Amino acid sequence: MSAAEYTIVSATVADVRALAEHWRREVVDNGRDGLWFSPYDPNEDARPVSDERIAHITAAIQRPLTEPLWQRVWVLRRTDKPELVLGSLSLYGGRLASELHRCGLGMGIEPEHRGRRNGTAMVTTALEWARSVETLAWVDLGVFDGNHRARALYERAGFVLVGERRDAFRVRDVRITDLSMTLDLGRR
Repeated sequence: MSAAEYTIVSATVADVRALAEHWRREVVDNGRDGLWFSPYDPNEDARPVSDERIAHITAAIQRPLTEPLWQRVWVLRRTDKPELVLGSLSLYGGRLASELHRCGLGMGIEPEHRGRRNGTAMVTTALEWARSVETLAWVDLGVFDGNHRARALYERAGFVLVGERRDAFRVRDVRITDLSMTLDLGRR
């Protein structure tokens, strides 16, 4: 499938249930073949698609950028199945007003849609948006040490390694090191 057969759009309230369903499906292959990319055990329902979760996500994507805990999400879809969310990238504000000049980045793509430059397109789209927001100066992310493809993608986008948290997560008794990366948007 070519990149033209995919679309990336900013998520709206109408997308929240499909987005939550994607987040639940995405974690299923976490740890497969030794590749860890999520702090969630794939056999646990840590991200249920419940009314409470839907309300939480809906509130976050509607929250102004001037308030903590805002979130903006871009969703990946196939043009022939627009009702499904197959990947997502979230930018999200911190918990405190004093850190609203920074945002975090989290991304996930379901296995059969990886390796098709969708991740690059999603990062490019989200960073274009972040650069248009005058109040944002930094974008931060964590990527697991063994996830070489994701790390290379972030490095190509301009992120630099700034630290690591050894043994940050333990999933199925596997100790996972989380690498911290950041992108300076040039607004210090």
